[in-house]
Amino acid sequence: MSILLLLLSLTLQGRVVGVYDGDTYTLLVGHRQYKIRMADIDAPEKHQPFGKRSKQALSGLIFGKDVKVVVKKKDRYGRYIGETYVGDVWVNKYMVCNGYAWAYRRFLKGEKKRIFLDCEEHARENKLGLWKLPPEQCIEPEEYRRMHKRHTYKKREYRNHSRENSNTSSASFKCGTKTKCSQMTSCEEAKFYLNVCGVKSLDRDGDGVPCERLCGG
Repeated sequence: MSILLLLLSLTLQGRVVGVYDGDTYTLLVGHRQYKIRMADIDAPEKHQPFGKRSKQALSGLIFGKDVKVVVKKKDRYGRYIGETYVGDVWVNKYMVCNGYAWAYRRFLKGEKKRIFLDCEEHARENKLGLWKLPPEQCIEPEEYRRMHKRHTYKKREYRNHSRENSNTSSASFKCGTKTKCSQMTSCEEAKFYLNVCGVKSLDRDGDGVPCERLCGG
């Protein structure tokens, strides 16, 4: 029997001994630990808005409890991807229906796609969990991860540039919640928010110069 078939027939039963975030946890089976990534959902990253609340919700539901995991596959990080059940509760579905995670559209198919998208729509319409946040903070975790990688790369480039130009204090800026030119204290800060933080609203005409009254564009 192939490894894939073995995994598809694998059911793990054990106690949850650690929760990493709203969709990943550590399961202890006997003396062996397994890192479990819940299938078909994507919870906010720890540093995203509502990330801590999502983790707390999952912890309250499964930490220290006996759960069953129906494994679907093993990913490239060595995590076991599957459905988690605590008693009669399907935890994957619970997290989406109550607004603690998104439906992971890229991996959903068939009947489960309808179930999870209906759950997400229910949470959205009733403003449950993360859906209480302002719309601009409701960023899908997958998109947030892409943005974070881009921003980390740009920030590294920007810092290197700042070292070469020691007459600027821009290296002290940090990405925050500012989105308008009226909130910028200088042209340098506006450039930082555009180029490093990716706030495109500062460059309405798309010419690469933010806040033209500040930067003289």
